[in-house]
Amino acid sequence: MGQEEIDTGIGRLAAVHLAQLAPSGERRVELWLAPQQHWLPVRIQVTEPDGTVVDQVVRTLDLEAPASGAQ
Repeated sequence: MGQEEIDTGIGRLAAVHLAQLAPSGERRVELWLAPQQHWLPVRIQVTEPDGTVVDQVVRTLDLEAPASGAQ
């Protein structure tokens, strides 16, 4: 774990890779946080005990504040 560069839908990003220390046979969760994107998660990977992997990678990102009065 540590610093990595990952390919995303918004380009190649520097990210900090964090992983849960899960006991053998337990669900494992990994996060990639992008410092240049306000530390938002840009990739989340969940590995189930049966080996099933769900991998989510950011495709778009809109960091603009909503217009005044918008909800």
